Amino acid sequence: MQKIDRCRLYTNDPLGLWLKEEDLTYFEPWLSWIEYERGQHLFEQGGPILGAYLLQRGAIQITQRLLDGHQLLLQFVKNGQWINLSSLTGERWHEYNAHALMPSRVRFIAKDALSAMLKRAPHLATTVHQQIGEALRASREKLALYLRGGAQRKVAALLLELAQAYGESNRYGKHIAVPMKGAEMARLAGINPTTFSQCLIRFEDRGWIRRSGGEIWVCQEVALRGIVEC
Repeated sequence: MQKIDRCRLYTNDPLGLWLKEEDLTYFEPWLSWIEYERGQHLFEQGGPILGAYLLQRGAIQITQRLLDGHQLLLQFVKNGQWINLSSLTGERWHEYNAHALMPSRVRFIAKDALSAMLKRAPHLATTVHQQIGEALRASREKLALYLRGGAQRKVAALLLELAQAYGESNRYGKHIAVPMKGAEMARLAGINPTTFSQCLIRFEDRGWIRRSGGEIWVCQEVALRGIVEC
């Protein structure tokens, strides 16, 4: 983790979507830029909540450790999305884990400053409350999928979410532009690596995905979504 100079990044500040320049200046004592390397944790489940994060560049994964030891995937965070908005609900301890899937840069906002920002910027408050609702709904859906979903359904759901969050379109489909090993993806899907590999082979044989050199392209989103929603 590395704090970096605000001045050279000011023009790309994601908070500029909601806050005026004078507001950013006013809240500056409570704001900081932080860079994380691949694999580093922003926070861990059970740790104290200090504030919220806004992703400017990179890829962040949110998981929750269940009682059976499994790490339940809750969200892949995209640029411009908030992380850890539970700081607004009065919670004192993290219920989730967050770590970087690739080198990432975030805006850290102390929780008291974030509460003040919401009063000062109505558009920011609307966005934040929408994302809180979306996160709660996604959490319930992920838990239901973990408890009742079959292997193919879990793999299809994971590939669709990766493609939606980090997919880069080209002539083959959506290239999943985040470096993840098969074992890591299998763990997130909640199945063993052998079963995960078998699902990928089946999807590739049907032309739904393409693989080359450890990279994956999602070619038929409709087909994968059909498995998830059946």
